Amino acid sequence: AFIEENARDGSDALLLQRLALRVSQPFDLESAAPINAVLYTQSDQRHVLLLRVHHMAADLSSLPILLSELQSRCAGLASVEEAEKPTSFGSYVQGELDYLRSNDAEADLAFWKEQLPPDAASSRLTLFGTETKQTLGRRTSSAANLVISQDALRALEKLGNETGCTQFELQLALLVMSLAHWTGQFDVVVGVPFAVKEGARLARLVGYCVNVLPIRVCVNRAQT
Repeated sequence: AFIEENARDGSDALLLQRLALRVSQPFDLESAAPINAVLYTQSDQRHVLLLRVHHMAADLSSLPILLSELQSRCAGLASVEEAEKPTSFGSYVQGELDYLRSNDAEADLAFWKEQLPPDAASSRLTLFGTETKQTLGRRTSSAANLVISQDALRALEKLGNETGCTQFELQLALLVMSLAHWTGQFDVVVGVPFAVKEGARLARLVGYCVNVLPIRVCVNRAQT
């Protein structure tokens, strides 16, 4: 969906308010597209484009691709006909479906069943004395925001340099230790999203191309 709005009479502060209001509106996936754009015209020479994309239409790695192509076309640097177009998202999905019906998928499933706890799919996480369980079909979700101070970030960076660990490894370890402390469960599986874009023709594909990698950590309570 593409919308044009007149912003000639308002100040930059008023435009920011309009942008914030538009961004705060949830997607109506039953009746509207998961991607929409609003062009605010402040003058003949000044325009502001707001692009809203639901995560089901584009993952995080797709956003730089979208922005790069928009910038190229605005600057007149890209021709309409590309020399080599990326694989379509439909072809990508068909490839994933073909994989799920293959012997490779059966072998991968057997591998993960061996690596993960036997009850990993049905286990419940007891957090603060309350059992949590996902229920299929519900459309509810929530987010927890954690603000890390600059001092803590500098301490993590120093620890990473001293131990040869990346920030991802350190923060994953902190998360697992916290979950083990709060729940009393010391065999913890954390799902980590990663991009599934192999090959040059998928590198510039825009879409939700993400899978979840389960990382199992057995916390040793004797270690600090």
